[in-house]
Amino acid sequence: MNSKKSGALFLTIIICFIVAEIVIGFTPVGDKLNELALMLISELSFMLPVVVFFFMSGSSLRECFALNGVKPVVALLSIPYTWMVIPLTAALNVSTLFFTENRATQIFDSLSGAGLFLAALFAACIAPICEELTFRGIIFAGFRKSGSALQAIILSAVLFGLFHMNFNQAVYAFSLGLFFAALREVTGSIIPSIICHMTLNGGSVLAIWLEKDLFEDSEMFEKAAEAAVDSKSLAAALGTFIIAAFVGVAFALCLLAYIAKKQGAVNRLRAILDERISSSGKVSSVPLVIGSILAVIFMIVVFFLEKMAGRMTA
Repeated sequence: MNSKKSGALFLTIIICFIVAEIVIGFTPVGDKLNELALMLISELSFMLPVVVFFFMSGSSLRECFALNGVKPVVALLSIPYTWMVIPLTAALNVSTLFFTENRATQIFDSLSGAGLFLAALFAACIAPICEELTFRGIIFAGFRKSGSALQAIILSAVLFGLFHMNFNQAVYAFSLGLFFAALREVTGSIIPSIICHMTLNGGSVLAIWLEKDLFEDSEMFEKAAEAAVDSKSLAAALGTFIIAAFVGVAFALCLLAYIAKKQGAVNRLRAILDERISSSGKVSSVPLVIGSILAVIFMIVVFFLEKMAGRMTA
């Protein structure tokens, strides 16, 4: 894999995703499937191209997906590393709620009908593994082969944000992509980022489940949700999360340096900052640009369609 192939893979993923959304939304297929089945189809729509591109690359699993071992302490430290970046993602999430809806909550809420075990299996295991193999695995490897570590980290994070195909998740997914990719570069393995992703999603599923148990009455739950998106409440929450984000990011960076030391990869961490973009290869490509544009157009169309639907039901 190289950067051109990574760009082509991303374009293929976006096309497959859009086709799947059209089939589900505008044909009888979507009416016959439950939320869990729809989510599985969504995952398959981008994992099938990944599998095809992997076999076409001729690379080994370890080379293509960075399936390298890490020290047990590094794996364990990935969990608090995730906790430290949560305030930043929360701040970015809240910042988008002034003009859009919390899409992650909607997704986890829709999965709750399948039961806690199946919801956790999908959201905290299947989805994180598939997405990490794609973005911190094969796509990152392609950018890293053609460019610098910094280029690979930033660009894979951008694509990870766009992949979510909505403005709410795209913003904070980009920030998560930066921290996950940095961890993948420093450790030379995708395993720590998978642990981070599973920790984050698993915590979200558990939090939503406990929140629903707290408000057993659905009407009480809806009223509490409406109060949470009040402009004043959002502004207050945003201020709190911003302060916590600065502290969390500082500790996360310190922990990243400690992880690098434990993994014996301090030079890799230094290289992220030492390498100059101008001295590295070209990572942009026509398929990459087309895929990014398609993703943004899809996000804009969905955003305005949801706004129109909201006005009609108001």
